[in-house]
Amino acid sequence: RRVHGEKCFKKESDIKEGDKLFCKTYYSREDVNFYSFANNNTFYFVVFVLIIQLLAGLIIDTFGTLRKEGEERANNLENYCFICGLHRDEFERRITNKSNFAYHIKFEHNLWNYFYYMAYIKSKQTTEYTGLESYVHTKMEIDDISWFPFNKAISIYQVDKDEEQENKEAVSYTHLR
Repeated sequence: RRVHGEKCFKKESDIKEGDKLFCKTYYSREDVNFYSFANNNTFYFVVFVLIIQLLAGLIIDTFGTLRKEGEERANNLENYCFICGLHRDEFERRITNKSNFAYHIKFEHNLWNYFYYMAYIKSKQTTEYTGLESYVHTKMEIDDISWFPFNKAISIYQVDKDEEQENKEAVSYTHLR
């Protein structure tokens, strides 16, 4: 290395014997070439690229997970009744008249009707409750949702009842023969 000059942070008049000088050494342009620059900065470049790739991978993976969870949530909202938890296929398979899944969601188990009923019970005086309202109010106070009709629907119950009646009629007809 050829030193062209040094620049120190102390003036010559302030230098005492035994002082350590913090000097910056200047190199000539001939000493700094492409190979030494590449050698000195390769490590920093590789580390920087690896960190960027790791961060990009984490971000992409996180967004992929969020997208997948959103699709699952949308699938559940479209294919399951929020109140009773029955799948759309139950209604499509068992019910052939106008009482399909859309009818069930809109009229039989309308989410907003349950919400309004709960708000109605909370706003009503406890001394004015009917038996059913008193029961639901007690369940709501302890955060118990067992009063919801899980795996039960009026239209499916009616279809099952009709099928049972038809089976009884068929059995009685065969015994009469």
